[in-house]
Amino acid sequence: MIGVLPMRDSVLFPGLIQTILVGRPMSIRTLERAMQDESPVFVVLQRSPDIEVPEPPDWLETGTVAEVLHILPLPDGNLRVALRGLHRATFSAAEPDAHGWRVQPRIHTHEATGLDTEAGVRELRAALSRAMQLGLSIPKEVEEQVHTLAEPDLIADTLGQHLPMPTRDRQSLLEMVDTAERIQAVTARLKREAEVLQVQTQFRAKVEEEIGANHREFVLREQMRAIQKELSDSEPDHEIYLRWADTFTGSPLVVQTVRREASKLARIAESNPDAGVIRSYLDTLTNVPWLIQAENALAPEEATRALEAEHEGLAEVKDRLLDEIARLARTGRGTALCLVGPPGVGKTSLAMALGAALGRPVERISLAGLRDEAELRGHRRTYVGAMPGRIAQAMIRSGVRNPVIILDELDKMALDGRGDPSHVLLEALDPRQATAFVDHYLEVPMDLSEVVWVLTANQVDTLSAPLRDRLTLISVPSYTNEEKEAILARQLWPRILADHGVDELPLSSSLAARLVQDSRREPGVRGLQRRAERYVRRVVRQEWQGSANLDEDSLIQSLFGAGEEMALDKEPGVGRIRGLAVGDFGGSVLDIEVVVLPASTPARLEITGNLGETLRESALAALTLVRSQIQPPPPECDLHIHVGESGIPKDGPSAGLALSLAIMSALTGTPLNRDFAVTGAVNLHGHVLPVGGIEEKLRAADRAGITRVLVPQGAEHLLQRLPAASQNRLQVIPIRNLDEAWSKTRVE
Repeated sequence: MIGVLPMRDSVLFPGLIQTILVGRPMSIRTLERAMQDESPVFVVLQRSPDIEVPEPPDWLETGTVAEVLHILPLPDGNLRVALRGLHRATFSAAEPDAHGWRVQPRIHTHEATGLDTEAGVRELRAALSRAMQLGLSIPKEVEEQVHTLAEPDLIADTLGQHLPMPTRDRQSLLEMVDTAERIQAVTARLKREAEVLQVQTQFRAKVEEEIGANHREFVLREQMRAIQKELSDSEPDHEIYLRWADTFTGSPLVVQTVRREASKLARIAESNPDAGVIRSYLDTLTNVPWLIQAENALAPEEATRALEAEHEGLAEVKDRLLDEIARLARTGRGTALCLVGPPGVGKTSLAMALGAALGRPVERISLAGLRDEAELRGHRRTYVGAMPGRIAQAMIRSGVRNPVIILDELDKMALDGRGDPSHVLLEALDPRQATAFVDHYLEVPMDLSEVVWVLTANQVDTLSAPLRDRLTLISVPSYTNEEKEAILARQLWPRILADHGVDELPLSSSLAARLVQDSRREPGVRGLQRRAERYVRRVVRQEWQGSANLDEDSLIQSLFGAGEEMALDKEPGVGRIRGLAVGDFGGSVLDIEVVVLPASTPARLEITGNLGETLRESALAALTLVRSQIQPPPPECDLHIHVGESGIPKDGPSAGLALSLAIMSALTGTPLNRDFAVTGAVNLHGHVLPVGGIEEKLRAADRAGITRVLVPQGAEHLLQRLPAASQNRLQVIPIRNLDEAWSKTRVE
């Protein structure tokens, strides 16, 4: 039986000498007895280094039988002990005595022979050499010892003692009795250390290279500044900005700001990151066109030609724009125009034409989906990557203080927690506030009072009242079929041929009529353009493939089919009438149907067709009106009212007259003429009230082939706004009350 010496965090290998510091009383007594009896001790690692008085369950099973070579008492009562490992050993039981614990160790030996072991030793020595070349931190004599030792056991244990690794990994090596397995484990450890050292070396070299490059750049820049100062052939950046401030005759606040920032730039080193931020700010500030003004260079005839060049019809819109051009030519003060109309009618191109007619630079800002106020007003310079807002950027790009700025898709702006972009427009579009518009990045007032703002929108009902109040609204109507044919022939067709590389392709009247016919329900011309492009692409493909030429009719049939007749059902019907509506996509014709059903308890009114609350209330009011008008009163029944085009949301009071006529027809069984379209609101006494959008509704009726339209009295003059051909086709009948409408539409 021999004494036990538990170790907190150290492992002793056989054949190696290790010096340790011992301070625990039980360990001191065990060593003194071993020295007195000249007996070995069992050195074993304890499971946790925090255990002060470890007992057998706290020890690991595998340890080393060691000889006590020397004990040196220290002044503080501790012992410095030199131990030499003799054998690997395990224990199974321990007995206490007066000096500590004693065990009977079981010695483990393993004779290492064979080619596998020799090959493993060679691989280990090669891995050690490579690791030492990369900077492995072990004594040089250990490397020499490994290369000269003949015993594989001792080679593996020597490296296990000196390689950098956690204590648990050393214990794992000690527990390996098989020499070949231990050599393999040590070799793997050496290779891993070599890989770590290689990555560490590369990383250190990269860091040193970057530090060297930065230092070299700093030195070179300082030398360059010194050379420039000596030669005086170029001036520092801050002096360029100060000279600009000396010559600037505009706002004193701008001069003051440039001088302040230029002084900061002069005081900091070129390599300072703030230098780039200040230089970028000063470049932006000095590029704003504070004083540069564009002249209104075009004569009235040229301005008219610029508006006529790309647009067919729209006479009233062009007159309104020419009025604004005349005012601007005289006063130079800015304005805010808003072109309102359905998609595809040329609002944006009209705005571009206005800029050409004024002879000013034109900049466009799309507001669609914009939800962050900072997009328009800019980000404050405290933010990383700050930049001016879109308005300031547009001013800088234009190069003048009085450009034409198009704010496209005004009604598509969004709103979220980052602010309301429309609040920025309230300031920019107001003539009084626009003289001192402050961009968050520039931080100095900018005069926008001479800017001509042209905004476009499909509708303005969703805009706030203060914003609408700042706008001069100009309605851009949809196109008639004749206008579409003219636009196709004069503008779209030549442009499409050029885009497809076609030199010549005649546009026959029959082809133009068919293309327009298939898109007649569309208020604009985008669908017409797509159909024309499809036709031209098919012609180009046939020429490319060398196909036999097809005649025009066959080509149209293959592309677009036989085509719908588009003829309206004009047969009289009970409870059926056509109403007129106007929305984001212009005017449209709606089929309104009313069906009488057997009465339920209580009687029900079913309303379908994707209708808004106002339109539903109009239907209820119409039912009340009709019940009060019919004598004798109709029997109790259920009614189902359906308004066509269910996929499109509909709302508003203008279907009240049409709903009243359809309900009266259904309840009395009287058929209605189907060549009418009806628009107008009604009250509970049967009076027809005025509604909006009459011009767009008349255009929709004309496109659909309807020839007679009932409108509220006083609105019939709006027919004069339509082209002459439409005026000749349409008969507009003013109506004062429900009785007049009933007499006009019922079938006798």
